[in-house]
Amino acid sequence: DYVLSQHAISVGQAEADSMAARYLARAETTVAEALRVLADLRTTGHVTCSLADRTDFGMTAFNSEFIVQIGLTDEAGTLICGEPMGALAAPARLPVAEKGDPSVMLSVLSDGKDKRQAVVTLRVDDRLRLVARLASRSLDIEAGASYFEDSSATSVYLDDGSEWSKFAGKWTESDHSSALVSTASSERYPIKVRVAVDETAAQKSIAGLRAITIILSTLAGLGVFIIVTWSMWRQSDGDSFSRAVDNHEFL
Repeated sequence: DYVLSQHAISVGQAEADSMAARYLARAETTVAEALRVLADLRTTGHVTCSLADRTDFGMTAFNSEFIVQIGLTDEAGTLICGEPMGALAAPARLPVAEKGDPSVMLSVLSDGKDKRQAVVTLRVDDRLRLVARLASRSLDIEAGASYFEDSSATSVYLDDGSEWSKFAGKWTESDHSSALVSTASSERYPIKVRVAVDETAAQKSIAGLRAITIILSTLAGLGVFIIVTWSMWRQSDGDSFSRAVDNHEFL
């Protein structure tokens, strides 16, 4: 049982590592798509709030898997225009862009509650930036085993500590001391992932193997008991020493 328990912990840790890798891969995919789309718009010169450019913003966002809105912001972070307008989520103001900021920036907007939205911006010039808002559901994936569905807590956040997304079932890490933790960091973007799973739930991965082992161990023990009992019965009933005593063959 000890060996099986250690095996379950090993399997659980591997599953946590795999979950962290899957969430990180999805986060990188969403950011990469946003950057590609924004770079294409800048290259083709769609960097104004004209009707033609706004139409292109809306069509591009509509055809994207992860982007819900594309627009332009000024240096103060104010959204000048964005399409489709129905995707506009409060707050409308993005982080202020300063002259020394990187060409590409990734940030997280929050409505002050539980709703968060990742935003990718690409510099057009010293004043304007193209911006792509990512869908809140971008990271909603089934990344782990079914027995961890309600026994895990996942957090995707940026290097500055801003939490992009959080997934947690009924289990909370603070309520349990036995947690298996895995972290992953992107080599391309300032993104990190932390996954914690309940060690007790990890034991479910070997539930079938444990039941088979218990049955086999019980049968093996019963078999050994029968063999030993039969051997002792044969020795007490039919060995030559016992027969010699019964036949008074000793003087």
